[in-house]
Amino acid sequence: MQQAGQWYASLAHTEAFEQQYGVNPEARLMRADALRNTGQVEQARQAYLALLQGATTARARRGLGLLYASQGQYGQAVEQLDKARQLNPIDANVLSDLAYAHMLDGRLAAAQMPIMQASQLAPANARVQLNMALFWLASGNQAQASQLLRQLAQPQAKGALPMIDQTSLQTLQAQLTSVRDAVRLSLIHI
Repeated sequence: MQQAGQWYASLAHTEAFEQQYGVNPEARLMRADALRNTGQVEQARQAYLALLQGATTARARRGLGLLYASQGQYGQAVEQLDKARQLNPIDANVLSDLAYAHMLDGRLAAAQMPIMQASQLAPANARVQLNMALFWLASGNQAQASQLLRQLAQPQAKGALPMIDQTSLQTLQAQLTSVRDAVRLSLIHI
């Protein structure tokens, strides 16, 4: 359900799961993700904070980072995502999220290492690759960004769909505007 973006249904199912089987850290993490994605900010924050021990720590830190980023609190987002990266340094999603938070905070130089790592760790992950293209565009490297976007727009195998479509490109353009605005603001405050 979560992979399909059915966050409200996921909330109902995690509640039913806990009623039937008891408290489970994985189900609690799924519930926290669903709370975040349904705009229940404080409940999500509390749920993630309760999961900062044990096997769920890295994923809870990532969830907190994404929650802070959704609120425009990029400094706190970077802090949490960097802690998640330290706990799981080869998680391409965490690295990509960290790079994106840096970009939204106007810090392109800080975004370079994590986005390069994410891109190489997950060459078939469209979201990661789009963040790589975003970084290159924001950094003024139009040639590499264009080459990557052309590759992503081509099917990887006969009969396969391309990794990105027109909607992806429109989202990328909106993100680029946000990142460029953030970079401009960061230069003003220096």
